[in-house]
Amino acid sequence: MYATVADLETRYGAAELAELTNRAGGQDRDDVVLLAAIGDASAEIDGYLANRYAVPVSPVPQVLVGAAAAIARYRLRGPSAGDTVRRDYDDAIRLLRDISDGRAGLQGAAAPGVPAAGTVHVDAPQRRMSVSHLSDYTAYGGG
Repeated sequence: MYATVADLETRYGAAELAELTNRAGGQDRDDVVLLAAIGDASAEIDGYLANRYAVPVSPVPQVLVGAAAAIARYRLRGPSAGDTVRRDYDDAIRLLRDISDGRAGLQGAAAPGVPAAGTVHVDAPQRRMSVSHLSDYTAYGGG
């Protein structure tokens, strides 16, 4: 996931997260609801990035943390999202579209199909010889 519960709490505060996630009207946040929203936001981000980058992007650039937080908050607010929440969401989506279209980039992120730094990837041709091929083989000097 591109954001954590702590990331959202730092940005929006414990009281707002409790308000957004506690379906019973209590004062404690529901981490199950919050993590589901963060997961949904992360999946949405991957949808925008998959054509240009290997997803999930790791390490996570700070710009994606902010985008994931804004998207999760907007989704949790639903129809009651105010102007600020809607603007933050629109800004996050605009950024993701710019990244997807190549107008913005993610420093250090690997392209699709390219292994991340520090990994080894080997491509080899298909095997041409097998044990079944050797049954027709006769050694030099007769068989």
